Amino acid sequence: MARSSDSAGLPEEPATRLAPTARDVFFQQLIVGGSHEGKVYLELPLKAAFVAGAKSAKERRASWDTFFARVLREEPPQFGGSVPVPYWGDFAYRKADWRTVADAVDVRVGDVLRVRTPSADGSVRVVRYAIHFGSHSSSNLLLAVAQPLDGFRMGRTEFLVAAPQLPGCEKRCTKPSRTPDQTTLAKIRTIISTGAKIPQRQPITEIRAFEGRFTRLARQYVVYANFGTDPDGSLVGFWRTMVLDSDLSVIAVVGENEYSHIVPWAVGDVDGDGLDEIWVGLVGYEGRQAGLMYWGGVGLDSFRMITNTYNGL
Repeated sequence: MARSSDSAGLPEEPATRLAPTARDVFFQQLIVGGSHEGKVYLELPLKAAFVAGAKSAKERRASWDTFFARVLREEPPQFGGSVPVPYWGDFAYRKADWRTVADAVDVRVGDVLRVRTPSADGSVRVVRYAIHFGSHSSSNLLLAVAQPLDGFRMGRTEFLVAAPQLPGCEKRCTKPSRTPDQTTLAKIRTIISTGAKIPQRQPITEIRAFEGRFTRLARQYVVYANFGTDPDGSLVGFWRTMVLDSDLSVIAVVGENEYSHIVPWAVGDVDGDGLDEIWVGLVGYEGRQAGLMYWGGVGLDSFRMITNTYNGL
């Protein structure tokens, strides 16, 4: 499955080289982030001119290193900061050339953006920039800090998306994500176990399933199953995440036995086209991140993902 984390400035190499679809363009232009104690933190990309010519992840990372070397006016502490830093990292820089930062990004202080979470949408105003350092990865992250407007209440949200304009979520934000009935879930348990790369007779220890409309306007299902670990205590463990059609035939296996478990949280239509996207947690044994999975409509990698920055070792 193709993933994108360019908004964090530390992108992964794409899993495929497929031409972007119209849906790709919409989702990959979203700004990703999260919220903490009522404030919104958005991971800002640099303007295209700052990463011009950088084609690989290594080259793009070098462009970001050059940018941070230009704007930062202090060194992070050797073992992180003593004051907790919201959203990501363990140290917030105080001394930086914020004017140059403003010139390097398209989002300006004072801009009003629309924000979408799994359960709400609303407007926020950008009040300042921030740069956080993560000692776990010895890397920096450029952020915009925004304040909710018009009574929009933000709790703690691990993942959200923002843009100058977003379709209103209407009842899709307030209606809880539906789970399959027990008869259907029993059938799903059999299907997700069939062909799974697990030790013989390994049982399901956890299953999460939600109903949605992911590739067409009909009831479909996204399912995560955790089969636990083997007797040797593998830290990654055995798991599988799939999308199933109305008749429970397999549309896609979107992840299996990789480092980060792809765990669905909720479903909802973000771009207003009638199809649902899937809010997911990406959980590893040394850290985590989160993202939004959407249908790209092309081949085996038809489900793509935008994510925030990994926080951990």
